[in-house]
Amino acid sequence: MTDPFGGLPQPPAPPAPPRRRLPPATTALIGLCALAFAGQAILGHDLQVIDPVALFRMGANFAPAILDGDWWRLGACVFLHIGWLHFLSNMFSLWYIASEQEMIFGSNLTLGFFAATGLASSLAALGWGLSHPAIVAGASGAIFGLLGATVAFLFRIRSRIAPQERAEIRRRLFVTFLLNVAVAFSFPVSTAAHLGGLFAGFVLGLLAPHRALPPRFWQKPTRWFVIGCVLVLASMAGAAVARAVKPKPRELRGNGAEAKIDGLFIPVEPGIADLPGAARLRISREKSPPPAGAGVQMGGRTWVRDQVEKDVERLSTEDGSGSLVIELGGCDQPICKGDSGEKLLDLTARSLRASP
Repeated sequence: MTDPFGGLPQPPAPPAPPRRRLPPATTALIGLCALAFAGQAILGHDLQVIDPVALFRMGANFAPAILDGDWWRLGACVFLHIGWLHFLSNMFSLWYIASEQEMIFGSNLTLGFFAATGLASSLAALGWGLSHPAIVAGASGAIFGLLGATVAFLFRIRSRIAPQERAEIRRRLFVTFLLNVAVAFSFPVSTAAHLGGLFAGFVLGLLAPHRALPPRFWQKPTRWFVIGCVLVLASMAGAAVARAVKPKPRELRGNGAEAKIDGLFIPVEPGIADLPGAARLRISREKSPPPAGAGVQMGGRTWVRDQVEKDVERLSTEDGSGSLVIELGGCDQPICKGDSGEKLLDLTARSLRASP
């Protein structure tokens, strides 16, 4: 009842439903992925198409590069994505599943699960890439890790959770899994990375502490382990930024020669280095002298420049009774053209010498 004259006491107004705050860990992870995606677009000078050189430069997972010392790629690749569809689908999945997990385990453990399972997925992709080298990038391995942790938690409290809450969590798991399967039909995905993240997440979900469950001796080490993984992932991301700003030259040896090469090229065979998906560089020492032709000055020496195939450029210079040779082929990227291409060749030409 209400009294228009104000003579009757009024019933108290029902309390307003509490506003759900933004999940901080999930928001931070999406923000970091968005910054990395913007960095890819800036380096590649294109907002529509992701440049493979920019993707690799910022830290994509590539087994030969990691074996050559780029350990930081194991963490940096988690924040990178191969195109808009890949990025948007992963960010939706991350928001959908990680925000739910923050309510279950809290922000610190959610960050830890993402870091630990992201690193586990990268290690699984590295193991597969030893025999099947390919560029791997994306947060989906860590997202599958969050899925695994959530499934493990449901198993642990299966007798305590309300049916409607259990149904909601299952729905989120199913939608996230279905979305990732749909993306897999759009472009190749790393099955090894997904399975590695899923398995690691399930194990951590079984071991992680939770206020609704009795404490166990392994829960505190698990907490410290995943927090340590956050620090490792952060250090790898920082190293990736430093290397993206200033790549360090590498050593290439084989075919009777050795030289310093641009840091974006990865030695894959003796005397051969690849810029994955973009170019191949080859050095060698040959017994025959350079062919006749007009000479060009590069690296303090005179080189004969010619085109041995449609997309392969060859430089050769006299070295005793033989010649030193540089071949650059298969490259239609800006790094191989104009001043950038000349700097790339000059670094190799300046340091190329016969190996003992």
